[in-house]
Amino acid sequence: MDTDGHRWGGRGRGDETTWPSGVATAAFAAACLLCGGFACEGDGGEADTHEVVNGVRQLPAAELHEWLAGDPGLHVVDVRILYDWRHGHLPGASCVPGAAVMDHVTGELVDGGSALTDVVPDLRARIAFYCSGSECDVSQAVAEAALRIGYTDVWKLVLGYPGWVAAGYEAAVTVEDYCSVPFFPPAAGDEAVDVRTAAAFSSGAIPGAVNVPRASFLDAAGVPIDGGAAFTGAVASDAGIDWILASDDAELRAVGRFASGAGYRNVRLLEGTFVDWLATSCGSAAP
Repeated sequence: MDTDGHRWGGRGRGDETTWPSGVATAAFAAACLLCGGFACEGDGGEADTHEVVNGVRQLPAAELHEWLAGDPGLHVVDVRILYDWRHGHLPGASCVPGAAVMDHVTGELVDGGSALTDVVPDLRARIAFYCSGSECDVSQAVAEAALRIGYTDVWKLVLGYPGWVAAGYEAAVTVEDYCSVPFFPPAAGDEAVDVRTAAAFSSGAIPGAVNVPRASFLDAAGVPIDGGAAFTGAVASDAGIDWILASDDAELRAVGRFASGAGYRNVRLLEGTFVDWLATSCGSAAP
């Protein structure tokens, strides 16, 4: 607990670290000037009703989910430690641990915040930070640090990764981590779903995977075909984890959005390709 009453869950697995809250007065003032105070103007000119904490706008999971579908310039930054990121993260999120950006004792930037600027060099980019939930203030402090660095469009995901998963939205692991963490072979009730074409699937696939080609249930614009019946008829909607492998990132994201929207609550996207899978110890050992 710091002098401002902020609690820092620095490790993302229940243990807590006492960090200063970060002094962002100058950045906060700059953000207010840019936005005209708390009621910033949105893209449509309407008043922005998001809660603002020390210059950082607070973002609900549902809104971020919509942004991920339609904002290619959005950067999502996971400030938990690498261990936690490897076990599951928001789709496309970069891992930039909070301690790499700012000193948890003094609140000073580490190397000028280069760990963040190396990942997001454009200070005008929209960035959403998250960590381990309501008891973790690392994302808020790193977001405040981002304002000090000079970023102008800074957000914090309310309730962090646990809130995202609890809302039923799709999460991700890399193909390499699927093997090495390990999650493979899948636990009882889990399913591996390969949405590549039938031809690609027949030339090689993750053992035990079921093939449901994307074109059989989603059109090119991501609109469900017959309500997505080809997918829902082949993949059980139960407590198990549904691991999804696609041919590229755009296809993977589209299928993930469809699956969570169709009521699948434990969707995990495999970031990478089947070629990446073959390069892992699991893939190289597969028959």
